[in-house]
Amino acid sequence: MSKNLFIRADGSSKIGLGHIVRCIALANMLKDEYLINFVCKEIPQKFVNEIISLNFSITQIEDENNFFELLTGDEIVVLDHYGMDSNYQKHIKGVGSKLVCIDDLHNKEFFADLIVNHSPGAKQEDYKAKPYTKFALGFDYALLRPLFLKVAKQQQQQQSVKMDTAFVCFGGSDINDFTLKITKVLLQLEDISCINIIVGEVYQKTEIFELEKIHLKINIYKNLSEKELLRMMLESDFGIVPASSISLELMAVNRPIVSGYYVENQRFFYQYLKDNDLVYGVDDFNTVKAVKLSNQIMNVIKHGKKNSKVIDGNQKNRFINRMKKL
Repeated sequence: MSKNLFIRADGSSKIGLGHIVRCIALANMLKDEYLINFVCKEIPQKFVNEIISLNFSITQIEDENNFFELLTGDEIVVLDHYGMDSNYQKHIKGVGSKLVCIDDLHNKEFFADLIVNHSPGAKQEDYKAKPYTKFALGFDYALLRPLFLKVAKQQQQQQSVKMDTAFVCFGGSDINDFTLKITKVLLQLEDISCINIIVGEVYQKTEIFELEKIHLKINIYKNLSEKELLRMMLESDFGIVPASSISLELMAVNRPIVSGYYVENQRFFYQYLKDNDLVYGVDDFNTVKAVKLSNQIMNVIKHGKKNSKVIDGNQKNRFINRMKKL
C-alpha cells in the first residue's frame, strides 16, 4: 500500500500562489509512489478544482489543530509555508511523521528530515538544521510541472530570429502591479509587436485591461492551465519575469529572460542568476527605472539567449529517490 503524503500549503492574493503551484508540481512527480493529500487553510477555488482533477485529495481546515489531528506518525508531511515556525515543525516531528520543508528563506531553525530549495546557489550552510537533515538544492531539484519537465528533456527549443514577442508574468496576484509597469515600457518600444500577459485568478487590478482595449499589441490571458501556459511561452520569444518558479519554467523551454526580484525570498535566487550570466538583470522591480528596463529589454532583443540549458528534465527521478530514503 502506498504511504500517505500530506502537503500543507496555502495560497491567496495576499501571500501569492507560488507555494500551491510548486507543491502541485511536486505532487505530480510523486503521485505514483504516494497517496497525495493537500491540506489548506487558504486556497482559490481554481486550485481546489485542479487538485481534485489530478486525483489528489484536499482537506480545507479552519486552524492548525485540524491538520495535526490528521497525523498518525506514519506519513510524510511536506510543509511549504513561511508562516509556520520551528515549533510547528517540532510538533510534526513529535507525532513521528517524516518532515520535508520547502524553503528559500532559511530564516529559522529547521527540524526537517529533508529541506528542498530549488534556488540555484542555495547551500547547506545557509540553514540552521539538525545533523540528520538532508538537502535537495538547486536546479537539479527544480519544482516544475510535468509538461515543462518533458520539454526540458527534449532537444533545445529553437529561438526566434526576430525577438519581437514578449511574455510577461508576475504570479497569480501581482498586488504591486509590476505587470502594468512593464507593459507600459514595452509599449514604448517599436521593436515589440506582441505582448503576451499572463495573470492569475486573484489578480485584481483593472488598468491593464483598459490598455488592452486600445493597444492591439497586448494579449491578456487569465487562469491558464499548465498546457496553455507552456503554449504561450513557446509562442513568445523572451520573458520578463521575477526570479521565481516562472523563471525556471522559461529556462525549461529555453527562452531568454529579463529578470529581477521584488520580495526577499527572490533576492538570493536572482543574485545567482545575475552573477552567473543566466538572465538580463534589472535588480529590484520595486525601484527599477523605466530606462533600465527598456535597456535590458533591448539587449535581449539584440542579443537573444545568454544562458546555457540548466534544467535537464530529470527532477522527478531525483525527488523520488530522495523521498524513498526518508
